[in-house]
Amino acid sequence: MAALFSVLCAVSLFAAQTQQQTPPIRISVNRVNVGVTVTNSTGHFIEGLHREDFQLFDNNVEQPITDFLSIEEPAQLLLLIESGPAIALFSNNHLRAADALLTAIAPTDRVAIASYSQGPQLLLDFTPNKAQARATLQNLNFGNGFADLNLSASLAAAIDSLAPLPGKKTIVLLSTGVDTSSVSNWPLIQQKLNTSDVRILAVSLAADFRNSAKRKKLSAQERAERAQVKEVFGEADKWLSQLSHATGGRAYFPKSTQEFAEAYAEIAQLIRHEYSLAFAPPVADNQLHTLKIYHVDLNPMNILLQMEHGRPIIRIIDFESSYEWERHSAGAFYNPPNTPGYAAPEISHQAPDARSDVFSLGAVLYTMLAGYEWTWKAEVAQCVDADRDIDQDLKRILLHAVDPDPDSRYPSMEAFHTDLAAHLERIWPGRNVGTW
Repeated sequence: MAALFSVLCAVSLFAAQTQQQTPPIRISVNRVNVGVTVTNSTGHFIEGLHREDFQLFDNNVEQPITDFLSIEEPAQLLLLIESGPAIALFSNNHLRAADALLTAIAPTDRVAIASYSQGPQLLLDFTPNKAQARATLQNLNFGNGFADLNLSASLAAAIDSLAPLPGKKTIVLLSTGVDTSSVSNWPLIQQKLNTSDVRILAVSLAADFRNSAKRKKLSAQERAERAQVKEVFGEADKWLSQLSHATGGRAYFPKSTQEFAEAYAEIAQLIRHEYSLAFAPPVADNQLHTLKIYHVDLNPMNILLQMEHGRPIIRIIDFESSYEWERHSAGAFYNPPNTPGYAAPEISHQAPDARSDVFSLGAVLYTMLAGYEWTWKAEVAQCVDADRDIDQDLKRILLHAVDPDPDSRYPSMEAFHTDLAAHLERIWPGRNVGTW
């Protein structure tokens, strides 16, 4: 056990390495695929939507939807599985529990299975035959490739192999998150993740590494090894999240058999309820394009915190007031309901932007510190300024966020986050703040 932990701790994590400067990578595409899942305010998936129910905007201009696949259209699912004795010793049962995923997806969905160590190795090509896929899972061989776990490089190769396939494509990654890929390849890998039409849903297999059998007394060396293991897999968790979120996917960190079953069940629902839209970009400008959507009504009732698979998850709901820049700036009617005290004052007479959501989030953060009482006393900026119990540096940040004048606020959530993260690092060194 100690030897295995030592080897794992010696692995150099790709996510922690210093990235080298390389020339920019440019990719031109003549088709953009957008995978979409639609839920209502209670989180239930909405079925039965059609092409005419969607609008796509690119750089402020509505684009014709050239292809549309409903949720009834078959999906293509690649199970990409980390290979090595470590998985055989610790996570074998959790991995084979992915059989529940095969049971829950649609009968017409096509499944392929590959393992990876130095690189991906195809074990089963795409097939709708779930019995064949189940047999492949049951007969996995974990005896090869312990020294190299080239996670991100293997993902890039898998994405390349899926590129020619039409339709809805998902990689379900079963991995500890440990990565020995060369840091020099990261810019190209990152570009592939950001521009690919393949979604990555990651399931961490690292729970049992952390939950080794407890003994009454550990030696100093054993305590040091355990602390090192905790650090390694903490970084691996961040890496799995980064890789999956880059593609619009999710990462799951189950700790028990029940949580693994819940993760696989949720993944099956995501795969079964995905719509696929596509459009042809009017110009090749070598840029990544994003959608501008402002919530406008962030308040404590629209931000949900719950534990999923042992990790806290924050979800923002109720987009009834949201402002989609491309659509509403082109003339679509906009007269949103809002919550007094939390809505930015300018939205009553001008179009909202990122600064409007900065104001609302600043008001929410102040509510977390002071409670709701301020909402019936005065405007949030006045209450923050008068509060004598707040750390002065934090007060400065909050006042910058909730300034009544949008030109005096943080220009973006990123700028707000940077200041808040620096404050938290100052009062709580080493705390992982994460990203927004």
